[in-house]
Amino acid sequence: RLFGLGGPQGNHGEDVKDMYYYLDATPTHSYLKMLYKYPQKVFPYDQVRRENAVLGTSDGEYELMDTGIFDEDRYFDVYVEYARDAVDDIYMRVVAHNRGPDATEL
Repeated sequence: RLFGLGGPQGNHGEDVKDMYYYLDATPTHSYLKMLYKYPQKVFPYDQVRRENAVLGTSDGEYELMDTGIFDEDRYFDVYVEYARDAVDDIYMRVVAHNRGPDATEL
């Protein structure tokens, strides 16, 4: 589940703060692929809420990258793929790659 700020918490309305990218999809959505950047440090929920609360509507948003959580390149690339074979037959594959310098658990 993605983390986001509700209307009054952010300075530009609702906004998801996670790092994710849609990589591929068919027009029928029978195939979908995304990449999620999962930090190895504790997610800075309170820092993101606090910093965005003091920003005005003319300020830029305080994003996850602004917290420094990715500064040491300690994160996982998590690829998620969905493929539909039939109406009631959906396959899902999740592949995670440790991009950090040390072995660690996901």
